[in-house]
Amino acid sequence: MVAEYLINKYDVSDWRYTRDQLEDIDFSKYDRVVLNGEGTLHHNTRSARRLLTALRLAQYAGCETHLVNTVWQEMPNTWDDVLANCKSVQVREVLSQNEMSSKHGRRPTIAPDCSYLHGDVDIREFAHVAVYEGQYMKANPYGVQGGYPRIDIFSQSWEEIVNRLRNCDLLITGRHHEMYAACVAECRFLVTPGNTWKNEGLLKTAGVDIPFDVDGALSGKYDDQYNRLWDYLRSFRTK
Repeated sequence: MVAEYLINKYDVSDWRYTRDQLEDIDFSKYDRVVLNGEGTLHHNTRSARRLLTALRLAQYAGCETHLVNTVWQEMPNTWDDVLANCKSVQVREVLSQNEMSSKHGRRPTIAPDCSYLHGDVDIREFAHVAVYEGQYMKANPYGVQGGYPRIDIFSQSWEEIVNRLRNCDLLITGRHHEMYAACVAECRFLVTPGNTWKNEGLLKTAGVDIPFDVDGALSGKYDDQYNRLWDYLRSFRTK
């Protein structure tokens, strides 16, 4: 889904390499390389280093490069040359934008996650559920008691999750893409922190304040904040 969106947006061939294939790429065969950073470029992890090394090699080979759809958190200045040599850099939220701008000299643009930008999901009918619970990146820090019906981004299709959330009053999750499925469905959600600031970053970027308050969310107490968030996200679909 995300790959299809990027293939169309950046007019690249339908050829996708995973992290395990990076060492096998002959970049001299390509004119343009798009790196979908997702939630990987943080804390200079091994995966982050592998991706950015590959992008640097693509630049050495003369490719036009783009870094898109990414978080950027606590990365060293080792990669400043890669950022500077990208034709475009796009992050998903303002916290990553601020860090990249202040510490690395490159001011990226902001756009929501490509799973949101990909487009509408055909409507399917599911029974109404008051609360769904999703996955958590870390141990649940808010003491959610659980027991709610579950959705699972790893075992259910995007289309199924979005449509289940269209027939739901509230999602509780710590997973970034489950949060964005709620955004596509315009379903209220409460999100716990993940391994980066990507979850809370969306709320800060939209300028909304939605505390972790299950009863308040269900009662409609924060509906003005959710509506501001939906308006913010919808604005990108008209650009």
